[in-house]
Amino acid sequence: SLPFALLAAACLWSGCIKQALPPSVEFRISGFDTAALRGKTIVIDPGHGGPERGAIAENGLCEAEVNLGVALYLWGFLKDAGALPVLTRSSDTCLFKGEPFVLRSELEVRAAVSNAAKADLFVSIHHNSDGKERGERNDLMVFYKMSDPGCSRDVAREVCDALKERMHAEPASVQPGNYLVLRTAQAPAILGEASYMNYKSNSEKLSYHRTLNAEAQGYFMGILRYYAKGVPTVSFSAPNQPVFIEARPRIAASLSAG
Repeated sequence: SLPFALLAAACLWSGCIKQALPPSVEFRISGFDTAALRGKTIVIDPGHGGPERGAIAENGLCEAEVNLGVALYLWGFLKDAGALPVLTRSSDTCLFKGEPFVLRSELEVRAAVSNAAKADLFVSIHHNSDGKERGERNDLMVFYKMSDPGCSRDVAREVCDALKERMHAEPASVQPGNYLVLRTAQAPAILGEASYMNYKSNSEKLSYHRTLNAEAQGYFMGILRYYAKGVPTVSFSAPNQPVFIEARPRIAASLSAG
């Protein structure tokens, strides 16, 4: 039978993205040790949707639906690996139902979905644009929650490296980000801008399932590598209660792999 990820993506294509070549079949979850992902709640946020179309390519391709296509593949990969993936949206819609539409409120609702799920990780998927009709820039950028230069930056590095491998992308960088969805998500959080919608050849490439599938593979492999390394936690710290006698008490702590 078809892998679950392919079935999940099959229901996507209406609107801006045309039916195209089938995705690559070379990627198999069964070929990896996914034990580190089991039971992890990972919230996947496909950026934009509904009235928020995001960047538009010269052929009319919408970022909102490209983001969703990548997210559906990633959801399937994580589900097959034993994780507990949660999508902030699973169709071309928005979460904020008020009138008129308020972008800030929409972003706050997305972070609230992650917080309510007690996510272990929040991943927001986007594609960039420099505002030109036909651009020359095609950077890969992964932003991490600026207030968390530990876990968020670590997972951003892994995802960036894996996206580079799967998409043959250069240049690529990991950067701090203070986007609302990142700073209000309680979990470690990243936001990926895997390519530019208006880059000269991307309007066609991003129309193909195989491109979105490859991008989702990059996110998946980066997340898997991050958890496979183990996430350190504080197993002991002292003092662990208020100290009134000493002005500068001795502080001790130890870490253990998660």
